[in-house]
Amino acid sequence: MEVSSIAFNLSSGNEIRKTLHQLLTRSDLELDTLQIYKIKEKVAKYLQYPMSGVPKQAEDVIKRIEKMEKTSRVQEIYAMNNFLQKRRRQEDGFEEQHAKRSRNF
Repeated sequence: MEVSSIAFNLSSGNEIRKTLHQLLTRSDLELDTLQIYKIKEKVAKYLQYPMSGVPKQAEDVIKRIEKMEKTSRVQEIYAMNNFLQKRRRQEDGFEEQHAKRSRNF
């Protein structure tokens, strides 16, 4: 199951147990992908879910994501580089020139 499908299932409430189990067992999930789809926020709403076992699974998923956040520093550096690059482009007027060119077409 792709991360986009997991995000959709969490948003719509489909197959909650199966989806949370996928998040717990998959080892190929990357932190930046989980952050793009806001998985942690979507899982947090199931902490008070009345179905048995779901709050415990949701808590375990959140703990796993938080552990990934603590151990991963690459994404923060990447985000800072993107911020600095964008700021440099704005200072150079690149963004304005590009916007003017795209309006002419």
